[in-house]
Amino acid sequence: MSHFIFNPFPDLTSERLRLRRLRAEDSKALYALRSSDEVNKYIYREKPSSETIVLEFIGKVNQSIAANEVIYWAVTLSKMDVLIGTICLWNIEKTLLRAEIGFELLSEFHGKGIMTEALGCVLKYGFTNLPLQIIEAWTHPANEASLSLLYKYGFIRDTQAEMRVAGDDELQDMIILSRSSDDYIKSSSKVTKV
Repeated sequence: MSHFIFNPFPDLTSERLRLRRLRAEDSKALYALRSSDEVNKYIYREKPSSETIVLEFIGKVNQSIAANEVIYWAVTLSKMDVLIGTICLWNIEKTLLRAEIGFELLSEFHGKGIMTEALGCVLKYGFTNLPLQIIEAWTHPANEASLSLLYKYGFIRDTQAEMRVAGDDELQDMIILSRSSDDYIKSSSKVTKV
């Protein structure tokens, strides 16, 4: 699966954003993001207890990128190189050409169309630079902002994918939406940016 090579790291840009590799100096902002009650309202993960834990997480992420297992971007405003969110393609199943997308944004940047731009960049990368056929998003059904964003980009509920994880108690409250590369290529010009 030589198409899944993330070196050199693919910086992505949009009108207002730069998506770049995580760095150690992102630890303070990433700690704020990953320990925020608002951001983590619908995310099932343990909050970091310190900035040191976040530094270790950054190291693990960058090791996974070097091993071509995951691609994880810091979302920054192009005019200030400060992390305000993250977006990633992970749980990459190279033989099935499928990956999961995940994203989060500091609450003070919610409602500004930032994740709309970031998601557009990552979908384009995943479907045109990688051989992905399916990108899945797992979300809580009460997470209206996430659902709205995913629906805007043509994701649809994927009950077959949900059946794959049926019986997993940790995932019973989640729904899975997916987008195919064929559908993306046919309709990518129709997406309206906010």
